[in-house]
Amino acid sequence: MRISKNLHTTTEDIPTAVKYMRKGIGLINSISEAAAIKLVTKLFCKPVRVKIKARHEKWYQTGTTDVLNIQGYKVKVLRKGSGKAVYVAHGWNSCGYAMRHIVDALVNEGYQVIMPDMPCHGRSSGIFVNQVQMGEVIEEILLHYNAQSPIEQIVTYSWGGTATLLALDRIRKQNRIGFNIKRMVSLSMPSTPEAILGIFIRTLALSQGVAKGLRRNIAAVAEGDGRSLVEAFPIGLNKLFEREQFEYLLLHGTADSAISSENSVTLANTYTHLGTRFYEGLGHHDIVKDTNVILAVIKHLEGKTKTSPVFARRLAAAY
Repeated sequence: MRISKNLHTTTEDIPTAVKYMRKGIGLINSISEAAAIKLVTKLFCKPVRVKIKARHEKWYQTGTTDVLNIQGYKVKVLRKGSGKAVYVAHGWNSCGYAMRHIVDALVNEGYQVIMPDMPCHGRSSGIFVNQVQMGEVIEEILLHYNAQSPIEQIVTYSWGGTATLLALDRIRKQNRIGFNIKRMVSLSMPSTPEAILGIFIRTLALSQGVAKGLRRNIAAVAEGDGRSLVEAFPIGLNKLFEREQFEYLLLHGTADSAISSENSVTLANTYTHLGTRFYEGLGHHDIVKDTNVILAVIKHLEGKTKTSPVFARRLAAAY
């Protein structure tokens, strides 16, 4: 969704670029609603690529980078550290560098981190990518590295968690032998389609017709993978959560204006065996570098903590 680096804005502080985009889409819509729908669908599938600078490259060079050709993309995957393999996923409009605090902490604890820059992000190739394609790419990455060293633990951030769960569900459907996730942690994860589509539609002030057309197109992408749109998001992955009883912890900041903590509340109330922790005052970008959050990630991977959805239900009562 190429809108701005801070996609989620108030009406009092709308970036100039978004204002122009609203006007442009409105003008196109006045001529052809079909053309406007086609345009916004492309925009929805076009991440803002973080420009890789010298400081990014310096950090990436502290590990080893593999290049995998997957689904027509050249995907660069960072391998760093030694020991048990942990798959790490960054979010939309981001790159692996954004996860450096968590990655370095995991390496210091004796883990080997496997982390791609997802297609159209960071150092990897591509311009357009959708939810299903991200799931397909993650699936291939997981299976590729699992064949070398079993991947039993996963850490994800934002939309990276949504796409990773989709990949795990694809693997579940194939009954892959030798692939067994034991523990997973997701930070600030969108759990429903509305968490992503809703903010996009509101930010661009899309008309009812254009918004309906966008939803229809994105639903068609999910249907191409043999699932409904809801089933492409965590809230609809009931078979995955029922069958794969891995220990799962959701972490969310209460001040997250991008992906509301209500997403974790909803998911934990739906699948009550999931653990939750909420961090007062942390925003969407703060959570990946907060010391207490990183400590919780490590403890969960080590099997030293168990949480319950009690607080999630308490927080849910506030909505």
